[in-house]
Order: sequence, then structure tokens, then C-alpha cells
Amino acid sequence: MRDPARLRAALKSARLPYDDSADLPRVPLPGLEWLFFVGDNRSPSDAPEHFAHKNGARVMSRVWVAPDDPANLRRVLVALGAKIESRKVVAPDPVDAEVAHLDNGDLLILPPDHQLIPGRPIVGATFTALEATPPRRVHGMWIEFRRADAKK
Repeated sequence: MRDPARLRAALKSARLPYDDSADLPRVPLPGLEWLFFVGDNRSPSDAPEHFAHKNGARVMSRVWVAPDDPANLRRVLVALGAKIESRKVVAPDPVDAEVAHLDNGDLLILPPDHQLIPGRPIVGATFTALEATPPRRVHGMWIEFRRADAKK
């Protein structure tokens, strides 16, 4: 959800608390200290070459998280219109997880024992890219590049 007004309306409609003291709200629920929202910073003057990366990445399409307790995260995701399903994913090994499908990508909700650094729930990201690579650990998290036509 790229529109701050729609974000606030969705949180309010779901009766979720939010701190509105900044440009974008924060959700002050236990276990979500790491969760943040970003606004749309696209411009009419943007050109494809402004977003060309040497590694071929085009867009972040998935974030991997392993919260200690995903209940509050699920509440926020459902309020934002996510469809959540349980299935086996590769992160980087096969694991049963929940996949929250949002308008602009997916959020993998992994078991807490998948935290790479204890107490840090963000554990990885998938980028749509020109070429696929196996997930690898970089700076304390998993990074994966998938071709746009690769099976999810």
C-alpha cells in the first residue's frame, strides 16, 4: 500500500493502534518494533537507467521474517488486504511457512528458529532480477535473486 492516507484508513478500520506523529504511521504493537512503512517516491522523471543495478535486481519482491510471535503481524497484514496461505517454501531450505500476498510483493513468515541473529526477525529478501542465484548470506541476512518468470 503506497498511499499514506489509505494506510491510515486501513489501520483505523481494523481498529489497530498507530502512532501518527511522523509522515508515515508506526504500529506500536508488541513484537512489531522492526515494522515500518515507506511512501511512494516514484517520480514522472524516473527513467529505467535510474534503477539499473549491476547485480541485475529490478525490484524487491519478497521479504522473509521470523518473528517470535507472528499474531500481531498477521493482524496488520490482514488489515492491509493481505491474503495469507500456509505452504512449504525454500528459505533457503524447505520449511513450512505462511506467505502473505500483498499488492506489491510477498512476506514470508518463517518459524522463530529461522532468525539468523537472535532477536532480529528480518532474515532475508528476494529480488526479481535478470538472472537467478541461490540464496546466500550477506551482512546477516539471506539475499535471493529470482528471474521474473521463476516459479514462486
